[in-house]
Amino acid sequence: MNGINAAIDMTQQRRARWFDARMVDLVAAWQRDRDWWAVLADSANLDGAVLALEPGASVDTQIRPPVDTSKPATTNSELRR
Repeated sequence: MNGINAAIDMTQQRRARWFDARMVDLVAAWQRDRDWWAVLADSANLDGAVLALEPGASVDTQIRPPVDTSKPATTNSELRR
């Protein structure tokens, strides 16, 4: 098995262990949405399609320095990185 059905089956097998149960339900609801899967299959335009789904008025594509995980965050701005 491969493709859409395999992806759906995999998320259901890992439901509530690897993936949030609500997310798995959402993914399962997409199973018959041919337009959604066609967008994902169009690899030439996939990045733009995914970025267009980003919530908010603009897409944040800023490259940030890596977070130093050796010490806890002390400000809200450090938590958002």
